[in-house]
Order: sequence, then structure tokens, then C-alpha cells
Amino acid sequence: MDKRRMYSFNGRMMTVAEIAEELGVHRNTIYKRMQAGMTLAEAIAMKTRRSVVYDFEGRKMNLNQIAAKTGINYSTLDDRMKRGMTLAEAIDAQKYMLSKQAIRRAAERRAKREKARRKGAERIALLLMREIFNGCRPEDAGFRRLPGEKEAYAFEGCILEYRAVIEDKRARLMAILRETGSVCRVWEYEIYGGTIARCGA
Repeated sequence: MDKRRMYSFNGRMMTVAEIAEELGVHRNTIYKRMQAGMTLAEAIAMKTRRSVVYDFEGRKMNLNQIAAKTGINYSTLDDRMKRGMTLAEAIDAQKYMLSKQAIRRAAERRAKREKARRKGAERIALLLMREIFNGCRPEDAGFRRLPGEKEAYAFEGCILEYRAVIEDKRARLMAILRETGSVCRVWEYEIYGGTIARCGA
């Protein structure tokens, strides 16, 4: 196929490449159609997403121009519309993906902060436990006595409630999720004189 051949189009003599540019269609699309046996008129009559004109921000634009305007890759927009999305949905999907990434990053940051707070609260609770075993009253150390339970106390953490159950020379510190009341972690301790040691440590 002679790519330099001139054709009459809209009253002017133009090459296929020039006609393609005028229509907003990739020239290879027209070349392939003509190589498959179509005439030029048939090749350019078959609509492509690049040649379809849309109303976008008050202007008539083809998909290629919209892709350049929005900064979204043409193939990405084309693929979304092939999957049944409207133009607005294909563009909004990009915003949705960006917002999903922002939400995920924010959640990761929150999880890190919460983990740090939990570690801090656990350290505080353990220090308070040490104070209890050194003769300080549990209430003075920040624990509250649990009603109906002998030698059982609770300490309010960030999202956890720390419960200390003391029995003779042993103690159990439990981290309980406030919302569900489920135990998520348990520490067992033994008391030796004025010191406290974690069991199995």
C-alpha cells in the first residue's frame, strides 16, 4: 500500500495519515482496514472511540483529546468503556482508584499510630502492675476494682481494657477489646519477693 497516495477528502487532496489526523483516528487503523480490503470511505466510516465525539466540559472532543485533557491514559479509558462504562464512569473510576489509595494509606497510618499507642498502653499497664506488687494500692496505681471479682482490676488503655487478676504469687494481665469484650492477649506473671517476672520468659 502506497502511504504517500493522495485521496480526495472534504474537498482537499490528503494522504491517509493526514485524513487520520483530521478525524482523530490512528493512521494504522485506517491502513489495516484498507489492507483488509476496505475502500478509504469504508475504512473511515467505521467508527472508533477515537473518532466518536463526546460532550466534555462544554466542548466537543474525541476520546484521545479527553485522555490528554484528564491525564488518563487513552488505552485505560478505552478499556473501561469496552467493559461497559460510560465516559463519566471511566473518568470517575480514576478518581475512585486514587481515593482508594488515599484511604488505604490513611488506614495504614492509623494502624501504625494505633499499634504505637497500644504498645505504650501495654508498657504503662505493666509498670502499674509492678507498682501494685510493690505494695501500692491498685486504685492508687490507676486500676479500678471490678465488681463481684476478688482481687480483679481494670486499666483503661486506648482501645483496650487491661484487667489484672491477682492470686497469691501469680497474676494475670489481660488485654480485652472494649467493643466486643473478647480477650486478645494474656500475660502470666509470677511474683518473687519485690520483683515480678513473666511466666515462661
